[in-house]
Amino acid sequence: NNGSSWNNAFTSLDAAITAATTSNEIWVAAGTYKPAGTGRTTTFNLKNGLRLYGGFNGTETLLNQRNPATNITVLSGDINGDDNTTIIASEPTRQDNSYHVLTARGNISSIVVDGFTISGGNANGPTLTTGTASAQYYHTRGGAIYLNTYTANDNIYVVIKNCILEKNAATDTGV
Repeated sequence: NNGSSWNNAFTSLDAAITAATTSNEIWVAAGTYKPAGTGRTTTFNLKNGLRLYGGFNGTETLLNQRNPATNITVLSGDINGDDNTTIIASEPTRQDNSYHVLTARGNISSIVVDGFTISGGNANGPTLTTGTASAQYYHTRGGAIYLNTYTANDNIYVVIKNCILEKNAATDTGV
């Protein structure tokens, strides 16, 4: 599927993000979406110009026809679907969750994330602050959304609208 219509929708959100260009909007139908892969570093990688909209039922033809309150669209870091109701970084059922549900790194802009529940990130991992800037990471921060500029001159511009950030944890900063 190539994402050209609801009937020809991508079968994974990761594939849609990979294929998207700065002229595309990604419309996401109600449901729960997890990053591809099984490791804790699996994440939805945001990229320059990405416009991601949730809250669709799969029949809309215009952006303003969606209803995020009715058509709940969840981006989840709970890879194995086994979380309980305890929301702390050391909770055993969260030790297999993605460190970060959404990730934006480097010098990127014009990103929109609108109409999602972002849940289940658990940033309780290691930190690497040596080596090249692009190889460094902080898996202790940003369980829901991880932003990391590589250098002091980099900027990340992301607009988060109509989103609920819940049930995320970290050993440093949960969001």
